[in-house]
Amino acid sequence: MTARGSTATEEDAEALLRALVAIPSVNPRDGQEERGGTGDGGPGVQGEGAPVTQGVGGASAQGEDDGAGARDEGGETAVARFVRDWLARRGVQATLEEVLPGRCNVVAVVPGRDERAVLLESHLDTVETDGMTVEPYAGEVRDGRLYGRGACDAKGPLAALMLAAAELARGEPPAYSVVLAGVCDEEHAYRGVLGLLEQLGGRKVVGAIVGEPTGLAPVTAHKGVVRYTVRTTGQAGHSSRPEDAANAVSLMAPVIAHIDATAPGTPPHRMLGAATRCVTRIRGGTGPNTVPGICEVDVDRRTLPGEEPMEVWRQDRAELTALGGPLEVDAPFTVDHALDTPPTSPVVAALCRVLADHGLPPTATGMPFGTDASKIARAGIPSVVFGPGSVTDAHSAAESVALADVTLASHIVAATVRRLAPTQEQPDDGTAAFTEAVARPRTEPDDAEHWTAPSAGPQAGPAPDAGATRGPAEGATGPARAHGSTAPGPTCGGTVLTADGCRVPGPASRGTPPATADSATGRAPADGGMVSRPAGSAIGRASADGSTGGTADGGMVPRPAGSAIGRASADGSTGGTADGGMVPRPADSATDPAAPANGSQGGRGPRPAGSGAADGDAAGDSSGGGPARGGSRHPVGRRQARGAVRLNEYVTLVGSGAAGFDLTDPLDCHVYLVRGAQRAALIDAGAGRSADGILRNAADAGAPEPEYLLLTHGHADHAGGAAALAARLPALRVLAGTPAHAWIAEGDETRLSLDRGKAAGVYPPDYTFAPCPVAAPLADGEEIDLGGDVVLRALATPGHADGHLCYLLTAPGHRALFSGDCVFTGGRISLQNLHDCRVPEYAASLTRLATLDIDALFPGHHEISLARAGRHLQAAGATVAHGLLPRSTT
Repeated sequence: MTARGSTATEEDAEALLRALVAIPSVNPRDGQEERGGTGDGGPGVQGEGAPVTQGVGGASAQGEDDGAGARDEGGETAVARFVRDWLARRGVQATLEEVLPGRCNVVAVVPGRDERAVLLESHLDTVETDGMTVEPYAGEVRDGRLYGRGACDAKGPLAALMLAAAELARGEPPAYSVVLAGVCDEEHAYRGVLGLLEQLGGRKVVGAIVGEPTGLAPVTAHKGVVRYTVRTTGQAGHSSRPEDAANAVSLMAPVIAHIDATAPGTPPHRMLGAATRCVTRIRGGTGPNTVPGICEVDVDRRTLPGEEPMEVWRQDRAELTALGGPLEVDAPFTVDHALDTPPTSPVVAALCRVLADHGLPPTATGMPFGTDASKIARAGIPSVVFGPGSVTDAHSAAESVALADVTLASHIVAATVRRLAPTQEQPDDGTAAFTEAVARPRTEPDDAEHWTAPSAGPQAGPAPDAGATRGPAEGATGPARAHGSTAPGPTCGGTVLTADGCRVPGPASRGTPPATADSATGRAPADGGMVSRPAGSAIGRASADGSTGGTADGGMVPRPAGSAIGRASADGSTGGTADGGMVPRPADSATDPAAPANGSQGGRGPRPAGSGAADGDAAGDSSGGGPARGGSRHPVGRRQARGAVRLNEYVTLVGSGAAGFDLTDPLDCHVYLVRGAQRAALIDAGAGRSADGILRNAADAGAPEPEYLLLTHGHADHAGGAAALAARLPALRVLAGTPAHAWIAEGDETRLSLDRGKAAGVYPPDYTFAPCPVAAPLADGEEIDLGGDVVLRALATPGHADGHLCYLLTAPGHRALFSGDCVFTGGRISLQNLHDCRVPEYAASLTRLATLDIDALFPGHHEISLARAGRHLQAAGATVAHGLLPRSTT
């Protein structure tokens, strides 16, 4: 074996790769014959050596390195265990992370001098062994090449990454930490790498090297793919009388001829050449004596960087259906994006320099097939594909790889990691995909129940017993615990939102000394610094005379005119939070710097006396989701997005307007991003004037591109942005309750009550509701599965509006309700004088919701409840049970 302090030898590579190949790890493809999964695997029929999946625990059956006993175990998890144990014997700690039942990723870390990391990733699974001319698991070596299934794709590249990690662990710690990951399911549905991106959590990743057979060339671009089925329907009949039938195969013939004769019109890519399209499989007929009534072909369309796969499919569908005849084009069963990493990316540049040092061509290139790299890159991590072996040997009958190339690849990878050293010219500039602001776990005390919109003004929500305190110098703070310490919390742009709705200055305010203030009023200093409030402070609580904020049950009590709570500072630089804490104003705020300190509104006209809202804020209530009472009825100008706010492991706030957190356009409702292990969904769309900002915030959250837009109802502040989002995300499924979905599809401003909103001044006269023709109905009880046991269930809750839906989120250890405009914190509701706002239906909906046991409540506006949220639903239900209606926010 390799001596400590030395680099790997060809003998080391042979021993390791032989052990890896000896473990059968054929992708089970979910136990079904593959129609064409997202991977670039083989024909898709499960062959010999299909894995016997194992649990996560337990020791490896292998010996030191020779894989003894491995063939009796099999499966991706068996390979993962072997990788873990092999690394552990070399001082590298690794863990198994279950992605699918019995199917694991393995993730190891080599600590560096910097917590930021370089990701080394390859896959554990292989394609089937049918038709192989060599023993698939023997690891036979001839003429310096090791033969067997997976030797080239991708256990050879995986071995190179493992040897590199061991080499890096033996010497001085590298500048960056190293994360080595072996993932499952690459050859089928890419769920391993998607799970890895979730498993990375809050770790910042500066670049990735993805191990695949590239012939030791740096690959920075590869094609994507969209696969779909085309179907012709004829009329079956007896083959002795074909004139009485309509032959579906004959009907398909001109379609195939057209596909073969026409090429996609996309301009060629500088590295990848032309986009391609071909028929890969045909199915038709039931017997030799029957004229086939149905014929189907699968079409494989390889996309180039810059092409959106779903838009490509729509174009193909229009082109093929224009041929005429009884022809259908199904929705795609495979969608994968292309890769195009800039050659100037630090990880690419470092790899190319090392290749030049070894006398190898340092020029980045492209390849036509897909890899995990495109998923990693779409998560914001610059990625390059590199490894030993040739794609011509991958999946072949005599698959093999040169052991010398495996060894050389390990040295190149290790040298590349060492060359990637942070410098003053290479700061942490936000290129990492997973920042603390987006992905770190939330550690909140049990009494941190509410996040309060800074602009809620007089309608403040209940505050926790302990106020917020300033955290570490770098601004990474969160809700205060009872003893006054801080814990990491979600961030919004350059600030951290605490449980009582205040904001702590973030990185832009590093080094600001703690502020002092009169704790009885919560008045902030001129620099907007945070105020430490003692437990029992009157801020945010109802006093005996009703002069302060929220009551214990979430009800609100008035504040007198001229109250210092929520008052703007003399220079107009701060704004009031719901509990009276002061909010630093961003540079693009509409606040008038010359605003007086009496709570009047600079630049937007006067506010009612006693509003208590800070200068430039909208007061707490919205009418149909527009600006609140006391503010401008239709604010001038559009705010740019200010960053996502991670609420918990599954939910991120990506949009919010004047009746919320002022993240996006003032007209917007709260827009939530919900993510599971494989998919993501948006809850509501905002008004449509900040679609790009909402999607930018969603992308910054590191989640997969949303596949679903689930609308709570049709009012413009919730659904007006559906068309804009659908235009930007062609694969997006837009779903809403009935009949609202039809009104949204048509842009029916009368039935959506937009005409009433304009007449009331809630919306500007020139605002229009863009029709969203793709809007489809979603029925009560239907479920959206986002993967990893994260499920959203639609609950019909009419009353506020026809077709109103709430969405119940169930996830491991968590239940939450997205309540739209049906119910808010404190059990409040939203009654409006509109054609489809009906009291009996509203009462029935509140009674239904009162039975839910939820942890969090995510309404369409105002405060957000993060703990023991079922009490808000119960409060509304109890009021209805007494023959009354809860207090309305409108």
